[in-house]
Formats: sequence, C-alpha cells, structure tokens
Amino acid sequence: FNYTQPDRKMFDGEQPGQPRQSPETFDSYPVSAAQRGIGNIIAALVPPGGDWCEAASGHLIPTNRREALSKGLQEITETAFNELNASNFSTESHAMGADMLVASGFMAIDYGDAEQPLVCKTVPMNEMYPSYGSDGELRASYRCYDIQVRDILRTWPAATLSPSLAKKAEDTPRAKVAIVEADVLEPGVGWHFAVIDPSDRSILFERAASDPQEPCRWIVAGFYKRPGDRYHYGPAQVALPTMRTANKVEELELKAGAKSLAPPVMIDSRAGLNPH
Repeated sequence: FNYTQPDRKMFDGEQPGQPRQSPETFDSYPVSAAQRGIGNIIAALVPPGGDWCEAASGHLIPTNRREALSKGLQEITETAFNELNASNFSTESHAMGADMLVASGFMAIDYGDAEQPLVCKTVPMNEMYPSYGSDGELRASYRCYDIQVRDILRTWPAATLSPSLAKKAEDTPRAKVAIVEADVLEPGVGWHFAVIDPSDRSILFERAASDPQEPCRWIVAGFYKRPGDRYHYGPAQVALPTMRTANKVEELELKAGAKSLAPPVMIDSRAGLNPH
C-alpha cells in the first residue's frame, strides 16, 4: 500500500481514510499504474451497467426442460441486474478493486428500501478478519472498527446498550468506541449476525439465522490465495520488488540532483564566506 496508495493508512495503527504521504515514496509511477490497474480490474470483472454473468440450466437438466427453464432463469438474471445497477454497486466495486490490487477486497451487501433495494458498502481490509472452513469456504467474518456511540442506535435501533455505553451516549455521544460485527455460519441454519462490545464482550444486537439458503452478506474477492493465507495475493505484491527498486533509484537521483544544485563547499577554517 505504501507504494501504490501512499495516502491510505492501513496497517500503521492510524485511522484509515485520512490523507497521508509516505515519507519513503519517491516514485509516482506505481500510484498512476495502480489507478489504471483498478480500472482494468473492474472493467474486466464487473463492468458498470453491464450484465457480466447469467443464470443458465446445467447439463444435468433434461433436454426437454432446458428451454422453459432457461427462459425463467433469463428473467431472474434481468431482475437481478436491474436491482444491482440501480444500487451503488458500481461505485463500491471500484473502491473494493483498490484493495484487490494488493490483497483481498471486502464488500457488504445489505437489504435497503423500496427505492434502493440493495445497499453496498466496501470495507477496508484492515478492519476485516475472515475465517475459513476446512473446505476453504467462508465460515465467519469479523469486522472491528470505531463508531460514535450515538450512531449505534441509529444503525441498529433495536440494539441494547451496556451500562457503560449508555452513560457515554448520554455524556459524550460523539465519543468513538470499538465494536465488532460478527457474521457466523451455523450449519443447516444459516448466517447469524451479532454486534459485540469487545470491552466487556456484551452483545449489543443480534439477528438469528432463519434461512439456510440465505447467502452471506459479505463478498470476499481477490486474485489468488496461497496455502495457509488468510488474505489474497494481489498483482501489486508481485511487482513489489520492482517498485522498491524504482523507488530507490528515484530517491538516489533526487539526492544527487539536490547535491548538484547545492553542493557541499569546503573552505579554510580561517577564511570568510559570503553566501550571497
């Protein structure tokens, strides 16, 4: 991230999204290349406004039923993309591509209202901790982030604040506290959702699983994972040695230019020097 997106604060213990210029970044080419790469990723995988996949009958379906089934699946595909294109998916997918360029991208898709049935939100990967089963499928995801106390009840009106949070909400409602969003798959039941206060491990809000066929609200996307890795391995990591070399060369060239413009001057200790 320091070479391709130096203005982002991801794993240095500071808040993400605040402007920052890494002091060790001297070459701007990886930054511009990253922006082009993000655009190419989105255009190739999920082009905005386009139908980039379709539901179709498989080879196990009898031939005499495929035509009728395919027509129904085509209508489902059209409905799905009408809802998806009416949402903010295209905007958020571009933001997710920035993380996919380096490692894993995370996007949550939740139900909205009648005007916007789907609400998409990309989350920085440093807030996410995915957990996978023995088959490599996502079994749980945990998001830890800071939120203003007053926004807890705004986001989850049915939440129950702990005594300490209730006092903070009354005294300092703008104060930020850490919370954890947990999505855990219960086999044969579905996805269970809970909001947890990590300070005392109390559950502020939970939504029990009700439909085993309900998909996970998280999309975890990346290029490939090596055995044992929790996060994906992006193309920027492949180019990391080249970026480091180019960055060091640029640093040395700038230092050499600075010395040529203001070279060191040696004079006798008994002499005088007029800097003008």
